[in-house]
Amino acid sequence: MRLSHSLGLSAFSLCAGLAVASGGFTNDIAKVISMLGVGALPASFITYFIADTKSQRLLNDAESKNEQAGKTLHKIIRDFDTCKSKLANISSQLETVKDELKEARNTINSLGHSKLENTGLIAQLQAKLNQAFTQSQQDKQRIEYLESECEQWEFNFKSQVETEANQRFQLAKSQELEKIYHEHDSITSEAMQLFRRLQSWGEKVAHGHASKAEIIKSLASGYNQNLDEVSKAISEERQNYLSQIELLNERVGQLQQQLQGNLLEPVYGDFGFDVNGKIANSIAYDIWQSYKIPLIVNGFEEHEESISVGYGFSKSLNIQSFLYLLERESKDISTRIGIFQIYDVKSEKTSPSITLKFRRERPKPLNDDGIYKLGLIPSSQFGDRVFLHTDHKTKGKPTLRIMSATGGGKGIATKNIVAYFLTLDDWEIWVSDPLHGSEEDYWHCPKVATSPSESAKAYSEFVKVHKDRQAKRPAITDKFVLGIFDEFDKQHDDDDKKTATEIMTAIRHTKQRQILIGQSGEVGSNHWTWDAMKNCSLLFIEDAIGTAIKHDKDLGWSLAKKREIQRKYEKLAEWAAAKNESQNLSSENAYRIGLIVVGDRYEFLEIPSAHKGILRNGAGIIKESFSQLEATKNESTKVVELLEIECSHCHSASFVRHKAHKNSMLHNYKCKSCNKQFTARNNRIY
Repeated sequence: MRLSHSLGLSAFSLCAGLAVASGGFTNDIAKVISMLGVGALPASFITYFIADTKSQRLLNDAESKNEQAGKTLHKIIRDFDTCKSKLANISSQLETVKDELKEARNTINSLGHSKLENTGLIAQLQAKLNQAFTQSQQDKQRIEYLESECEQWEFNFKSQVETEANQRFQLAKSQELEKIYHEHDSITSEAMQLFRRLQSWGEKVAHGHASKAEIIKSLASGYNQNLDEVSKAISEERQNYLSQIELLNERVGQLQQQLQGNLLEPVYGDFGFDVNGKIANSIAYDIWQSYKIPLIVNGFEEHEESISVGYGFSKSLNIQSFLYLLERESKDISTRIGIFQIYDVKSEKTSPSITLKFRRERPKPLNDDGIYKLGLIPSSQFGDRVFLHTDHKTKGKPTLRIMSATGGGKGIATKNIVAYFLTLDDWEIWVSDPLHGSEEDYWHCPKVATSPSESAKAYSEFVKVHKDRQAKRPAITDKFVLGIFDEFDKQHDDDDKKTATEIMTAIRHTKQRQILIGQSGEVGSNHWTWDAMKNCSLLFIEDAIGTAIKHDKDLGWSLAKKREIQRKYEKLAEWAAAKNESQNLSSENAYRIGLIVVGDRYEFLEIPSAHKGILRNGAGIIKESFSQLEATKNESTKVVELLEIECSHCHSASFVRHKAHKNSMLHNYKCKSCNKQFTARNNRIY
């Protein structure tokens, strides 16, 4: 309504406005009215626009509610359909339950009837059971009565049977004996008759045999005479055939050996009147006569002090066994052919032959001056040289391996090393002897270990010192430590050897050195490797030097270096042997030669004679046991300076203590070089 009024008013105003504009109204009032009508037109339009907007909004709300109602209705219809289908399912299930209930009721009814029938049957069975029980009681009493009666009968029956049996046995016995006696008399009578007949027949046979024996003897005598003559002729002919067969077999064997490249007898060299050639042939002849081994004398070569001879041999010969035989019997062969020495027996790799060296006469040993000029370090410098060769500052290696055979002098050498270190300040020596108290116990000094188990513990303590110092932890001692571990090859397990290999060179940074003593220079048999040995200083004594020379390639020696060492050792060994023989020295005072090898360097050392008396503390000390409390633990006021601390920024060792740390094991420091602060372990332990 309001909308139509507004529209009418607006139309009227528009018309009036137009009339005025056209000049239809000339007076002022009419113009005013026309202007008012024109002004009312925008107001009417605005009123219409506002009314239309509200209507449109109401219309949109109504449509939204209608759409929402439609969705709700569709949802209700779907829920209704779902409920309807569920109701149908429940109805069908209800019908099924009703049927099952009906069947259950029928079953219960049938069981009720069965129960009534079974109750009657049980009553009948109970009555019969009672009746049977009564009958069983009666039967039991009857059985007991019968059993007692049977026992009585059995007792009486047994006694009656025994009596009757004895009577019948006596009767049968008397009848049987009478029958046997009768048969015996009858058999004896018949036997006597047969014996008389046999005796008569035997006399007749004996007479016939005697006559036949005379005839046979006469025939056998002639036959045996002829048979002896024939047998003798056959035996002679057979022996001739056997001899020929043996000769043929021997010849066939010789031909077969020749075809296989084997020798049948020695082949000597034609050297004319040359004495060395005759000796070379004599060696081959002696080996053939003594051991039935044929050789070919290939030739000889003269050297400054010896003669080298080459020999060929059969292909079937076991060369290793033959070399072992020559090494073992060389002294006897030398004695038989009248020369001084046969030595250095070896096989050639390039051809199937062997070479050996011999000396016709004992060489004159060098005098002392010549020996020392040859490079032998005198025994007075033994300790100094060992110290230098185990000091990394002089390119030494801190682990020393000492090797020799039993009685070869490794104990004497080691004891002299201990005596030397006892003269040095700030050194602590640990001696571990797992065979303490044995016949080979030569130490005569305190020991940290006297059994295999204690030796293992001692080595663990030695390793612990290394690890503590590496980690800059307080160790059980602040001194330099020399660990000496006897019988390390045999009495320490593979774990200890592995650990020893790992720390062989590293201990140079922790003020430690170790001496590992073994009985053999053979590495593999003692679970070492030559690569590990190259990280040690190696001291070979006496026979162990020969082992070192044999392993020249493992040690990285050139052929020229090997020959140089071998030549020097031969001269040094001859000098020592001559000294010991001329002075008739005991084992503890004997001259001994040692070869120390450090990397590509080597030196020959004269081993000092045995150290006399007990080893005692000097500038250095010998640790007695691990139960000792160290002075650093007993004296609370003593300060130990751990010099391994360095600046974490510039690695300078020049610093000052700055201020305490909340952890007493740590401390704050200030570097003098870079002027920076850093934290490290407390370098003062009280």
